[in-house]
Amino acid sequence: MQRYFRQLFGFFITSFKALWRTPSGWLFGFLFPVIFVIIFGFISNEAKPQIKVGFVYDDSAIYAPIKSSFEASSIYVVTEKEESSTLNDDLANGNLDAFIQIKSKSEVLLVTNANRPENVSAIKQTLDKISSEITLARLDVQNKAFVVQTSELNSRQTRYIDFVLPGILGYSIMTSAIFGVAYSFLTLRKDNVLKRFFAGPSKVSAFILGESVSRSIFILLQNILLLVVAATMFGYWPRNGLGGFLEIGVVVFLGLLAFLGFGYVVAGLAKSDEVVSPVANLIVFPQFILAGTFFTVSSLPNWLQVVTKFMPLYHFNEAIRAISIDGARLLDSQVITPIGILLVWTVVVYALASKFFRIR
Repeated sequence: MQRYFRQLFGFFITSFKALWRTPSGWLFGFLFPVIFVIIFGFISNEAKPQIKVGFVYDDSAIYAPIKSSFEASSIYVVTEKEESSTLNDDLANGNLDAFIQIKSKSEVLLVTNANRPENVSAIKQTLDKISSEITLARLDVQNKAFVVQTSELNSRQTRYIDFVLPGILGYSIMTSAIFGVAYSFLTLRKDNVLKRFFAGPSKVSAFILGESVSRSIFILLQNILLLVVAATMFGYWPRNGLGGFLEIGVVVFLGLLAFLGFGYVVAGLAKSDEVVSPVANLIVFPQFILAGTFFTVSSLPNWLQVVTKFMPLYHFNEAIRAISIDGARLLDSQVITPIGILLVWTVVVYALASKFFRIR
């Protein structure tokens, strides 16, 4: 056992030194993600999303025309919930600009996001217009169709950098793990390094474990630096503070395990440089584009959303955004569910890797 751990530690140190000295590892795992963070951090202040309005469902006669008028306008994104408490939570988290609740046949409550005055102004103007149209249709100009009572709520401001950073973290660990493992083992095979390693009584498991641990630590360090850059330059901060950073670290580690498994599958399938790139890109590129890295998956067609939700990167992004933006904890359903799917993917890819991956 002592000899085994000596071998494992030796492989770990050798691998970590090689990673530290490899320019491509820093280029794809750290430099490119930092560039993405800086670019999207600056443009986030100029982003103008659609106006998001929630409705508390009501069966009164006045509810339907108000809701349908908002739905008919292309500038509004309308959601409907049974309970006002759910919409109140969405508003507090910065996911809504306002929500509307019918209080009586002539009174409408508008609860607004105090941090979005321009959007709230547009909503108020729309409500005034709807009230005037209904009043004229009734031919009773003396009595307004309804009056609007307004209440404000100071919500958490969500910027584009808060949305896009989890996607960049996912891109960083996915590319570093898959391309790094695949090209690393291909190079070791071509240079006959593996044959020299195993000419003696070296254990295959010690080599793979040492390589995996060193690569995991190296990629985790890169992602910690990436979070430091985002926090320093753009004030990125999870809703739960330092605890949120630790929980993000757990999700990053679990995602890294899954993507390292994909790397071993590619390393097992690809026997030459010409094969590594297309096989790796077949895994990386669709997830990079479709899994919610730079835009919400809800903007995709329904059939493509179904496909996207099978991708491990999608669940990685969802878990980190739930922690970062919504303030969810690790054991909350909106975090534990995507983590569970990531773990299923981890089991599947390591089972495949055991079939395809060979040291020699």
